[in-house]
Amino acid sequence: MQQLTPNAVQSIWYEEQPGQHGTYVLQAVNIKLVAGQTARYRIMMSDGTHFIQGMLATQLNDILTSGVLQRNGLFRLTEYVLNTVSTRRVVVILNIEVLTPNNGQVERFGNPRNIEEVANSNDGHGNELQHGRAQRPPPTYQGGLNGQGSSSINGDYQQLQQQRNTGSNYGGQYAGGNSYQSQPTTAGTYGGGSGGGGRGSGGGGSNGGGGIPDGLGPIFPISHLSPYQNKWTIRARAVNKSDIKSWSNQRGEGTLFSVTFVDESGEIRATGFSEAVKTFYEVIQEGQVYYVSRAMIRQAKKQWGVQNEYEMTLDPSSVVERCDDSAAANVPGTKFNFVPLDRLMEFEKDQTIDVVGVVHSYSEATTIIGKQSQKPIEKRELTLVDDSNRQVRLTLWGRQATEFRAEDNPVLAVKGARLGDYGGRSLSASAGCSLVFNPDVPEATNLRAWYDHLQPKPDFNGYNNAGPGATAGGATARKDNFKMISQIKDESLGQSDTPDFFNVRATIIFIRNENIGYPACPTPNCNKKVTEEAPGQWRCEKCNKTYPEPHYRYILSVSVSDHTGQAWLTAFNEIGVQLLGMEAGDVLRLKDNGSPGEFDAVFSDGTFKMFDFRIKARSESYNDEVKTRLQIMSMTPVNWKSASQQLLGTIESYEKSG
Repeated sequence: MQQLTPNAVQSIWYEEQPGQHGTYVLQAVNIKLVAGQTARYRIMMSDGTHFIQGMLATQLNDILTSGVLQRNGLFRLTEYVLNTVSTRRVVVILNIEVLTPNNGQVERFGNPRNIEEVANSNDGHGNELQHGRAQRPPPTYQGGLNGQGSSSINGDYQQLQQQRNTGSNYGGQYAGGNSYQSQPTTAGTYGGGSGGGGRGSGGGGSNGGGGIPDGLGPIFPISHLSPYQNKWTIRARAVNKSDIKSWSNQRGEGTLFSVTFVDESGEIRATGFSEAVKTFYEVIQEGQVYYVSRAMIRQAKKQWGVQNEYEMTLDPSSVVERCDDSAAANVPGTKFNFVPLDRLMEFEKDQTIDVVGVVHSYSEATTIIGKQSQKPIEKRELTLVDDSNRQVRLTLWGRQATEFRAEDNPVLAVKGARLGDYGGRSLSASAGCSLVFNPDVPEATNLRAWYDHLQPKPDFNGYNNAGPGATAGGATARKDNFKMISQIKDESLGQSDTPDFFNVRATIIFIRNENIGYPACPTPNCNKKVTEEAPGQWRCEKCNKTYPEPHYRYILSVSVSDHTGQAWLTAFNEIGVQLLGMEAGDVLRLKDNGSPGEFDAVFSDGTFKMFDFRIKARSESYNDEVKTRLQIMSMTPVNWKSASQQLLGTIESYEKSG
């Protein structure tokens, strides 16, 4: 049986030099799930004499959820950071090696005491610990990898990156060497290689040619950043820098910009507001490498398409310094997770995705008035194709539209394109989206060869009139995602923590004509409910403005039925207009003007029609009662040709299986 490392907890507490092997063998005497939106685990780590609390990095959660490490299990702590959170010391566990995998029957060693209580007590133990502390000088960082010795460093993660390049994107390996995440495609390595430098803790010299600016914390891989670190520095390349945007809400108004920082381990989105825009917007140049420190790390909003559960907020006290030494060449560029163009129906409207394709055609730039800003903005449309023989329209905006230059049908990689459902499926290069022409990635090389040898160029399949679950040309996508109404209840759809999306083919049997909508703010993209303060005065609290009249928007209750049952669906404004063929305000005026027959006819005309509905199901609590709400995301008339082909295929499969 592996022995615990004597005095390991004491050494961790006082940030002392690790032992001969650079690691500690400890026992997980208790494991607890911490309440919160993100699953986090706290491990009570013991050396048999003392214990200390450790917080497991989320990328290592699989070690616990899979049962590899269980209570009283032994493990080797190979990489960690000691942080102070609200005057308490917490060990952030970055890498461990489980020594008793899948074995929860190990007995607890000794009767360990809380190192924090012992260190602060006056019973003599604290003095004993202080005496032990004085015998070895504390370094500024503690850690080692895979049982190898580790010098006292402020960052040089070269060994960590070598391990990561051999299969573990996060360095989170336990016995057996399992990896937790595959490496995405990276464009523009600017010299390639892994590793990098970091100045020694003594402040003199450098390892690998990189030096940390004075006064900053140790260099961390981006994948290891979390709100639990309070002193860190990243060395990363700036990509996807946005234009300066204006914002306005009840709390005031200001400006913002965003940029994505990328290193060998991952990426993180950073946003600067108001004063930070003045401080950093001109400093940060896309494609350059920077040391970044003293920014706030918080839970990320997932709509931006950056592969990180956290995001960064820059403020005027943050540090962003250019890295001009040789270490900059080792930092990669934009990372992509490409989605083939024939798989766009598998993703929901407004998701951000990465795509790569050949620019088959493009329009000239035009100027339109933006819906939200009410200001002129440039727009250009491209047609991208790939080797799935699929084409999709990509819209460029602003500077990207005017600066676009396409010669000889370049290959274009798009990072963070927003998915729309106009014409079935379309893409938009929204704020923070990055365009890379002819990127140095295998997918681009393959597409270049494919397109150049494609003679003559065929008519590519588009997404026009492709409804939910269907693609152009009548082919059916996501066939297994069609549900019968009875399955909504039988499979408890919408009753988990996250919404469920599925398709239903059903007939509208009734549309409720009471409470069909609400008075909304007429400002584009606001849509908040307004209140009538006086005749001709409708006030929006969000915009802090008063309008002479509102813009009415639908909230319809629609009853649909198939051969298995009936369900009530909710249709919001865009679906309501499609369903009834009129704006909500026009329908309400029919009622107010004393035309009940015409008013009722609008609703009856929308019934007894069959559609393919795309449904979002989620649970909502009201008056202590939990109900499942079914919202129509989109609806299209049934393509009877493809539906018949699908049914014939199902019958054929059934006959063969019988």
